[in-house]
Amino acid sequence: MWRYKGFSAINIAGLMIGLVCCLLICLYVFDELSYDRWNPKADRIYRINSDIKFGERDYVMCLTADPMGPVMAKDNPQIEKQVRIHNYYATVVRKGEDNIPQGNLLYADSTLFDVFPFKVLQGDAKTALAAPGTIVLTESMAKKYFGNANASVVGQTLLIDNYNLVRVTAVIEDLPSNMHFYAEGFVSMASFQNSRENAWGSHNFHTYLLLRDGVDANSFFPRAEQNYVKTYLYPWIQKTLGMTFDDLKKSGNFLKYSIIPLKDIHLHSNREGELKPSGSIQYVWVFSAVALFILMIACINFMNLTTAQSSKRSKEVGIRKVLGSDQAALIKQFLAESFLTVLIALILAIGMMAVVLPAFNEIANKELSFFTIFQPPLLFMILALPFVVGALAGSYPAFFLSRFQPLKVLKSNTGGKHGTGGKLRSVLVVFQFTMSIILLSSTVIIYKQLGYIQNTKLGFQREQRIIVQNLGTLNQNKLATLKESFAKVPGVINASISGFLPVSSNRTNTIFYKGNGNNKETPVSMQHWFADADYMKTMGMELASGRYFEPASFGNDSVGMVLNEEAVKKFGFKSNEEALGKDITEYVDMDAQKFATFHVIGVMKNFHFESLRQTIGALSIKLSGDGNRITLHVSPQKDMPGLVKQLEDVFKQQVPHEMFSYAFMDESYNNMYRAETRVGRIALVFAALAIFIACIGLLGLIAFVVQQRNKEIGIRKVLGASTVSVVTLLSKDFIKLVIVAIVIATPLAWYLMSSWLKDFAFSIQLHWWLFAFAGGVAVFIALLTVGLQSLKAALTNPIQSLKSE
Repeated sequence: MWRYKGFSAINIAGLMIGLVCCLLICLYVFDELSYDRWNPKADRIYRINSDIKFGERDYVMCLTADPMGPVMAKDNPQIEKQVRIHNYYATVVRKGEDNIPQGNLLYADSTLFDVFPFKVLQGDAKTALAAPGTIVLTESMAKKYFGNANASVVGQTLLIDNYNLVRVTAVIEDLPSNMHFYAEGFVSMASFQNSRENAWGSHNFHTYLLLRDGVDANSFFPRAEQNYVKTYLYPWIQKTLGMTFDDLKKSGNFLKYSIIPLKDIHLHSNREGELKPSGSIQYVWVFSAVALFILMIACINFMNLTTAQSSKRSKEVGIRKVLGSDQAALIKQFLAESFLTVLIALILAIGMMAVVLPAFNEIANKELSFFTIFQPPLLFMILALPFVVGALAGSYPAFFLSRFQPLKVLKSNTGGKHGTGGKLRSVLVVFQFTMSIILLSSTVIIYKQLGYIQNTKLGFQREQRIIVQNLGTLNQNKLATLKESFAKVPGVINASISGFLPVSSNRTNTIFYKGNGNNKETPVSMQHWFADADYMKTMGMELASGRYFEPASFGNDSVGMVLNEEAVKKFGFKSNEEALGKDITEYVDMDAQKFATFHVIGVMKNFHFESLRQTIGALSIKLSGDGNRITLHVSPQKDMPGLVKQLEDVFKQQVPHEMFSYAFMDESYNNMYRAETRVGRIALVFAALAIFIACIGLLGLIAFVVQQRNKEIGIRKVLGASTVSVVTLLSKDFIKLVIVAIVIATPLAWYLMSSWLKDFAFSIQLHWWLFAFAGGVAVFIALLTVGLQSLKAALTNPIQSLKSE
């Protein structure tokens, strides 16, 4: 190795880059696969999912009705414990005289610690959530509000949202980051004011079952579900909807329940109502394949670069064979050299990984720890890498070099022609570039889709909108005063109070009927928002027919409703105009048979209020001065931080004890696509590295060919061949290999990306030029790599090439 320092350095560098990529992806995959496996009872825990079709809308949810968990545990002895979890939707918690914004609170049953055995630092887990008005804090939340971590906070109180006084009954360790939900505190389910024993229709609870040892979940749950539906849902459907369950099914509607193992939730569930953004098993498989391909590309480089140096080692092999070394001994020597090279590359790769891990964490939105590599599965893999990669990368060169015949290699400067080896190396280069072009094409399409998401017309304006949020504790008068004060700030064009915005959030649909409460036609499931009279102009939305709410007509418009065009279609109106003046009835409480009738005053044009993965659904808006946020339309600002500071000053003057919290709507919109953005960034990095590593391999192959054709080049130069003709002669075969790779990669990339785009209801078209662009980039980089090496060979003095003859 020391004798061929330059060659060894290139080999080690190529392997090091490949191993760094492989190790980083392994850390990512290991973290994704570790979710919820910390729980010793994980193999017996299942979450109930629901699939509901009602009112022409399919709901694929991870939520159940309030009483489902308790009644199933009561009726089925196979269930050891059940626990329900519900979002708290808190906005602020009092600290001293100030309200501090606080999210990440959940309601939970008293059985929480039976199913999720969090470590309790203070208090009694068995009784912590048994009584109303109690809360369990994580260690971080306890420090946030009570300071001294060592002092007992059990018995202390917290005021949530200015009205809910809760008593601390326990403190637990912070929840593991590799859980499918996150919380800083758990409020007792007994405190939940909207909990009802007979609310079979409202699905808002996450329900988990801990089965007894030995229970086969797949055979048990279908029977338990059937019993639940017949015993509780049949009577409710008859009473509430006035139809039998069979009639419900005949109408095309259904209610189905299933279970998913706790360990599968993070990677195999992406349903409505998830408590935390889910991962994707598809991405885990894709990135695992990328790690394998990059490692194979690095190994192929090792093979090509080693065989490219055959002429320099051919005499060494010949002399060793003359002195008595057999082929087996030479193979052992070359494999040992390969192992040593990989070991050095691995040591350097581990050090490099520690350096680049913070940057990778930022790209991947992870908190991966370097010390994870010392956990048994990863440690075993790392220890095996030198042997596996050494054998994989070193086997072909070892057999190739040990095959040389002593008489031939001692007679000249080359190891002779090896047609079979040349063909194999060409195949390997095609494989390298095929994988690289697939990665590059995928990256181009991901970024093209992200660009489409950024630039598509949404039906509202998201730029230049500031959201002042967490205002749920303010009454209508205070909200109106604050809105008016904001509107007077220079640079603010419009202001609006609302409860909902067209960005992804936890929202549920409500059932509506055309007509009044006594006229139950086909039900329509749609979202029902409340907003003030300035909402539409503040958001830049457009009317299709009728009018929007008017500030001067608050009393008359209090029973008014504005539909979107999709809702008009769902209700069966033939036109937007036909819907105007009609009554629409809301099922305020299906279980209690409470109704509210609204009068349609206007129809707004459709706008995207969910991710572009979904089609535009039915939506209605009613007039209200209540809300938990104020949206401001501001003019383009050179000093946006200065404007925000003015808004904060106004806020502090009006509500001095509240915390000013704001967000930009375009950033909130972009947050819906964090997963795609993260995948795009990771794909871009690894596509670039794959191309780079492939070019190192191409460099090795051109070096090998130049060495093989050294005398031919010299003769051609002596006979008058130009530099351009020599460069063309040496380059064309390699460009052909890249073109073959493009032909193979394009249909594979098309299939993969068309499958990925199916997740979006609105997406780009896969035009041929997207793949042509990726192929063109690969050809350009390959041409640059091969051309420079060919130019160097073409400019070499032919005397140097022919002096051995």
